[in-house]
Amino acid sequence: MFLSEFKNSFSSWFFQSVLEVQEGVWFLNMDGKTLYANPALTKLLGYSENEMRGRAWFSFVSTFLDADALILRKKDGSLLEVRAAPYDLIDEKDVVVGTRIHIRQNEKVDSLNLNSGHEFLDSLIDHLPLVVYVKSAEDHRFVRVNRFGLDLLGLKNEDVIGKSDYDFFSKEEADRMVCKDLEALNGNIVVDVPEEVILTGSREVRILHTRKIPWYGPDKKPKYLFGIAEDITERKKAEEDNLARILLEAAEREKAESLSRLRFLSDISAAVNSLDHHAAFEGLSTVLVPRFCDNCAVRIDPDETLSDQSVVLASKQSEFFQSNEGVGLTIAIRGRKRLRGRLFLWRQDPSALFSTEDCILAEEIGSRVGLAMENALLYESAQKALEARDVFLSVASHELKTPITSLKMNLQLADRKLRETELDEQAGILMKRTDQQINRLVLLIENLLDVSRIRLGKLELQCESVNFSEMIRTVASDHREALSSAGCFLELDLQESLSGFVDRGRVEQILINLFSNIIKYAPGTKVNIQLSKEDDYAALTVRDHGPGIPLEQRARLFERFSRVDSSRNISGLGLGLFISREIAEHHGGSLFMVEPVGEGAAFRLRLPLASSTSV
Repeated sequence: MFLSEFKNSFSSWFFQSVLEVQEGVWFLNMDGKTLYANPALTKLLGYSENEMRGRAWFSFVSTFLDADALILRKKDGSLLEVRAAPYDLIDEKDVVVGTRIHIRQNEKVDSLNLNSGHEFLDSLIDHLPLVVYVKSAEDHRFVRVNRFGLDLLGLKNEDVIGKSDYDFFSKEEADRMVCKDLEALNGNIVVDVPEEVILTGSREVRILHTRKIPWYGPDKKPKYLFGIAEDITERKKAEEDNLARILLEAAEREKAESLSRLRFLSDISAAVNSLDHHAAFEGLSTVLVPRFCDNCAVRIDPDETLSDQSVVLASKQSEFFQSNEGVGLTIAIRGRKRLRGRLFLWRQDPSALFSTEDCILAEEIGSRVGLAMENALLYESAQKALEARDVFLSVASHELKTPITSLKMNLQLADRKLRETELDEQAGILMKRTDQQINRLVLLIENLLDVSRIRLGKLELQCESVNFSEMIRTVASDHREALSSAGCFLELDLQESLSGFVDRGRVEQILINLFSNIIKYAPGTKVNIQLSKEDDYAALTVRDHGPGIPLEQRARLFERFSRVDSSRNISGLGLGLFISREIAEHHGGSLFMVEPVGEGAAFRLRLPLASSTSV
């Protein structure tokens, strides 16, 4: 309230009397702040009226001596003992708008007696929005509690006066409060308690910010404890809500950043997940630049077997190595057991420093690149081992084939010589069995050679025009004796005039492998061979009526070294169907198992007809 507003609130004669009165008159609002100080009071304290306006009255008080006596601190720092008489400040509408205190200089101060003249304190402190109380220093019992404090506790004045903290709070809480009281009284200091939790009369938890101030008598001994407490419950709740909001926002940011890091690392893993190290490093650069850095490079340990000792991924290679501007980071690329190389990262902006999080992320990138490099090394080693194996098989097969060929020729020559003389039946049987075993050994060697050729991509075809029905009859005739010996009856159903441009020897090899499997696995059964036209293909189906092939074994029939389980001891390397399918696919055709009608197993060979085959 400004001076003009203050004057308008009262009659002119009243205000004029205030100006002329010889004793100080102090007008306070409901919060205890100065509305107006008359000239006598400003002269008494040495302040101007403007300097006092708006200031809390107790900021001028040095000491309370008794109910109506106190010591004021003047502007020059000196102390002034005065008598104070408080009255309600009532405006022209009979509304209490504050407190009016009459101040007069006192020459003699009586001893402190809080039990008399309590009108001054009650009028002064009851309107403050703070808990104000006075305790006896001797027994810590309450002698005064203002209206705000009583309302907060939900009690009446007579319920509090003469009581102690132990009457309202738990022993633990009361002990804590009394401990702070003693700290203030014994140390003659103001004790600040930032947070004091109490339980109100309505069982509501409130948080107070309390200051405990000791009052000493003329004998320099503590007489009373003055407490001022501010209810900060709502403020604490607002602070906690704000903190919870900040923490939630931080958690959401951390979650988003974590997801971003995981996606980034996932992209890194996908980029380097290649057995070709050139492709892996190029993929790495596309992810790192520009999401994480402006340039990057990988330097491989010279001891590694990768083709390049240093692979630069940055698009601006010269700037990357020659520019002195910017900031760089070097990360070790570690495999499972050793250092594999180094990853260089570069940011052109000198202020774009790599943070601790960036370094941790970069180390994880280095680990993933290291694992990718080891996988590439293992793959290259495996490829070289396979290549060495294939070369060995090819060389070994050729080396084995030469003496076996010579042995077979010598055996044939010996057979002819023996036939010119009298040859007993047992010798003839031995010669025949020897020839059969040599033929089997030749077949095994040829199969090993074919596997090596297929692996190295060197399976060559000598194609010519072939009549399929004639070729099938020729192969069937050549193997009729072997089929008959196995108890197999051959039944042909061949469509004539179907021809294709194929390698006759290789296609016959497919038929021989199929006949050989029937003799091994389905002896004593009927064999159906059917040739028909399917679109632009000649379809040859070979069906037996043996025990068939279990479902769980069909998926790996055409794999290398795969054999069908059998109760009988059947020799072979398990290469026939693998080689046969490769030969069919090299012709642009296919070989697959079909579901048989009834018992047995059935395989279908499809080869392009001559009209649809490109030479």
